[in-house]
Amino acid sequence: MKTYTFVLQIVKYLRLVLIILPLALLFNKSLYSSEELKVKGSSIIFKVSPNDTVIISGSMTTINNSNSGTIKIEAGGVIIAEGDVTNASSANYEIEGLLQVAGDWTNDGTASVALAGGANGTVEFNGSTNQDIGGSVTTIFEHLTINNNSGITLTNTQEVSTGLNFTDGIITTGANRLEVTAPTDGMNGYGVGKYIFGN
Repeated sequence: MKTYTFVLQIVKYLRLVLIILPLALLFNKSLYSSEELKVKGSSIIFKVSPNDTVIISGSMTTINNSNSGTIKIEAGGVIIAEGDVTNASSANYEIEGLLQVAGDWTNDGTASVALAGGANGTVEFNGSTNQDIGGSVTTIFEHLTINNNSGITLTNTQEVSTGLNFTDGIITTGANRLEVTAPTDGMNGYGVGKYIFGN
């Protein structure tokens, strides 16, 4: 399997929409990066279209979204992040599809990861070592899936607005909270080895 490396460094005032679909078709609907994916600049959109998959490979890689950049995952689209995910000040994630994260999550940007007017998206934490969810902002996840038997640690308070789904692993909140604000019972799959420990 070949590895393709791409880094996006875009001048702040450049108005550009990067559409992944043509590149995804070129590489059999998967893109691979071995170091860092940067989305940087006002009005910059990194878009994953329906039925496309972008893989940011390697546990040492980082998705770094900054300077008012937007990473948009449409319904049926998937980003697989094998390393950390960072959302810097004023940056946005808009998720209607699926974002799988194997590293830590740091959100210092927009709280909600919802795609306005779209269906509810999912963020799945599926690492093999303990993962931290934190940053200076309380992230508002729509669907949050926990699939890590090494566990998840909250380094600040987080919110789930639609559904919290346990496949494997314990969420440890410490002094923080996980607020599940779904209008009905929004927790599924909890049981032995799959629950919230703390607040």
